[in-house]
Formats: sequence, structure tokens, C-alpha cells
Amino acid sequence: LDIEYRRVYEIPFTSERKMMSVVVEKGEKKLVFSKGAPEILILRCSKVYHEGKAVPLDENKIHEILRKNESLASKGLRVLGFAFKELGEGEAEENLVWLGLQGMIDPPRKEVYKAIEECKTAGIRVVMITGDSPLTAKAIAGEVGLESSGVVLGSEIDELSNKELEEKLASGINIFARTSPMHKLRILEVLQRDSRVAMAGDGVNDALALKKADVGIAMGIRGTEVAKEASDIILLDDNFASIVAAVREGRRIFDNLRKFINYLFTCNFAEVAVIFLATIFLTLREPVLLPVQLLWINLVTDGLPALALGIDPASPDIMNRPPRKKGEGILSKRLSLQILIIGIELTALLFLIFFLTLDSGESIARTAIFTGFVLYEFARITGIRFQERLSLFSNELLLLSLIASLMLQLLIIYTPANVFFHIEPLGFHEWVILIFGTVFGFILTAVTVLMISKLISVFGDISSRW
Repeated sequence: LDIEYRRVYEIPFTSERKMMSVVVEKGEKKLVFSKGAPEILILRCSKVYHEGKAVPLDENKIHEILRKNESLASKGLRVLGFAFKELGEGEAEENLVWLGLQGMIDPPRKEVYKAIEECKTAGIRVVMITGDSPLTAKAIAGEVGLESSGVVLGSEIDELSNKELEEKLASGINIFARTSPMHKLRILEVLQRDSRVAMAGDGVNDALALKKADVGIAMGIRGTEVAKEASDIILLDDNFASIVAAVREGRRIFDNLRKFINYLFTCNFAEVAVIFLATIFLTLREPVLLPVQLLWINLVTDGLPALALGIDPASPDIMNRPPRKKGEGILSKRLSLQILIIGIELTALLFLIFFLTLDSGESIARTAIFTGFVLYEFARITGIRFQERLSLFSNELLLLSLIASLMLQLLIIYTPANVFFHIEPLGFHEWVILIFGTVFGFILTAVTVLMISKLISVFGDISSRW
């Protein structure tokens, strides 16, 4: 074909024209071949190729062709129209001869339906913005379970103000068809007023919106270089379900960061508070906790479980929550209150353990409060996992780190290493106090978390009404 039909020049496709043409030479003749959106291309045609010859294209034939186009599009096919003519005088893309329609199927992957359902439960709104016909867009949306109260065309967007476009989106319109790059950009900017928006695309026409989006996602297989350069993320498998999986993984990582901070900040708050208050109000021969003991708590007994929390699995309801509010940081009001109140409770509990064991001697009381910090790890981590609805056995590394911390603590208490840490072996009486304190600490933590959640919900409701 390249030898028989030598390409002379090309009139490229644009989203505004929705068609393209090439001019070729065949012997002494020049021919124009065009393809594009059927409803656009047919307006450039004056004849139709029928039974081997070009005959005039009348209104009846136009309506017949457009009905066939609608029939194919309503089945989810992407439909292209084709036309040609011998180039003479006048415009290359005028008075063309209509050749026919071509329906192409690009079926959505099986996992997309489930991914769309997961988006709904996760509070993620999916909006389809396409250059395809409205019938094709609606048919594909039906296949994947994307709900919409209607379809808006790019030509209709041109007639809408930003306020009217916002109202359309608020009314539940999730499908936009026959759109141009500027239409995509306008829809994106309206959505960004009160939401964080991720935009996925693969073509040159998507580059503007990809660049403007909070997160631009380009397709790695079918995506153009322009789209990839404009994006923040390149999707290697071109699979929408991978975007949803990335959201799930992102939420898991964020949750684990909060758990890590929750756990460490609470323990560190209690350590500082215990030493500060004991220094001011208690008259002891030596500090309530010695530097080597603090180092042991921070490096060994706090450090191992905290690191294990970083690889915690996702909680069962992670994709059943709405997205975080725009601008919300890691230290939310809820988390800050938990750290403060539970930190105060832990400080009070540790002082109680200290005073209850002080009759056995200052050294035994110091060992008890030192061990209390270690045992409270179990209470604090169990509380965090109770809050996240996770079993203690769902993270083997965390379980092993807790057991290792306890074993190491017992090792330094009941071996000659206790001399180095300035501690003494604990008796039955001290262990009863420590175990009851740990159980009470867990119950107190669970109740505190529930009360804080309730308070945040109530005050959040009141502030939203005002």
C-alpha cells in the first residue's frame, strides 16, 4: 500500500474537529481518505459509495447511517466513519464520498466492576470524561457499574457557566462525552474546589488535565510520551483496578504511620511526664528512671514493636471509610487527644505501680515502674489493634517483637545483667500489681478511645451545623 499509495500530507486529528485526513498519490491522481466521528464526518459528505459507484447522499440515507451508528454505539462499540474522494479543486475535506462505519470493541477488564464498587464504598467518586459518543460512554458505564443521572456533551459544556457546571456535577452527572481538552480542564477545576482529584488519561488531549490534577495518572502501555511527562504516576498495566489498589495501599501506609506515632508519642509522653513529675515532687536518692533504663525502653522495648507496626495489614474496613478531609494531617484532633489523654492515664498508672511497690524498697519500685513501661506495650498495642479491628495474630512480626521485648525484659531482671541496669528481681506481689495494672490500662485505653471518638463525632456535628 505504501508503494501504490504514496502519502503526500496529513490533516491531523484534533478534539475540536473530531476527524483526520490523509492525501495520497496513486499514479497521476491524488486521493483524500478521511476518518472520524460519524456524525461529524457525514456532514462533509455529498455522496455515498453504493454498489461500486458514488451516488448522491440524501437525507434518508444520512438518517439510516446515523441510526446504524447509534445502534453500534449503544452496544459499547467505538464507531468510526470513513470517507474518500479524488482531490480536485476546493477543500480537501469537503464533498467527500461516504464509505461506511467501523465498530471497534475495547471491553473493560473484568476487575473494573469490582473496583468501581469499591470506590463507592470508599467515598471515591468516579467521573468518565471521554471523546467517545454519548451512547458508547453510557453503554460502557453500564457495563462497569458507573452510575450517572445523565450524559453531558462537550458542546453543552460550552454553553454552561462554571456555576451551572458545578450544579450539573452536584446533580449526579458522572458521564461527559465528545469532550475537548478544555472541557476536561474545566470539569477538573470545578471538582477541585472541594475535592482532591486524580485524573487518568493516555492521550495528548489529556495532558492539560493530567498536569492540573492533584494526581495525574498516565497509562504506561498505551499512553503517549506527552501524557507520561505531564503525569505524576505512570500505571504500568493500564488497569483502573490498580488505581483502586494503590488507594487501598496508600490508606494502609497512612494508617500505619498514625499507629506508629500514636504508640511512640504516648509512651514517650509518659516517660517525660514520669521523670519530670518525679523530679519535682518526689525526694528519691536516685532518679525514678535511670538513663540506661530509658535507653533500654526507647531502643529495645519501644523500638521493635513500633517498627513492626509499620508493616501492619490493612484494617477490614479500610475501603469503607470516606476520604480524609482536604488538608488533614497525620496528627488529627482525634489522634492528638488520644496521645494526650492516654499519655496522662499511663503516667498516673505508672506512678500508682511505683507507690504500691515502694514498701518493698526504692530499687524494687524502680524495677516495677521500669517493667510497667514494657508491659504497657501489650496494653497500648492491643488497644490500637482493637481500634483498627485487627487481630493481634494478623501481624506475626508484631507478635514476635512483643514476645521478644518481654523475654529481653525478663532476661535483664533475672540474670546478672540486672546489676548493669540497676534493677532487682521482682517477686509475686509486684507481678500481681503489674499484671492487674496492665489489664486495667487496656480497659481504660479502650474506654478512652471510644469516648474520644464519640466526643469528636458530637462536636464535629455541632461545628458543621454552625
